Amino acid sequence: MLPIADNLLIADADLRGWANLPPGPCNVLLVGGHFAAIGQHLDIAGAQVIDGRGCWLTPGLVDLCAAGREPGQEQDEDLASLSRCAAAGGYVAVAVGPDTQPSNDDHAVTELIVRRARDIGLCDLVP
Repeated sequence: MLPIADNLLIADADLRGWANLPPGPCNVLLVGGHFAAIGQHLDIAGAQVIDGRGCWLTPGLVDLCAAGREPGQEQDEDLASLSRCAAAGGYVAVAVGPDTQPSNDDHAVTELIVRRARDIGLCDLVP
């Protein structure tokens, strides 16, 4: 994973899913981790540049029905591996289904999932 600079320019990425922008190559400037500018011709001296050619740049994705296996079946997948995969795929939030063993049908299991998700911290996990 790349260290994130204070000024980051993603150059020539293909924007997808932005309501007020047409799809196509565009530059995106992030300052301090926040969007600062979007446009065709951005050139910021001193910014870390990531070549976005051939890549899509989308708003964060949400998975509404992930098959998490923690608690009970961590040998198949635990919340940490689910979070790593989700974050790597551009997901910022994942709804974890109740079909675990034991099933997520009481407060204690829900609290376990919420606590583990907070400790992992890669994306929002919603029980």
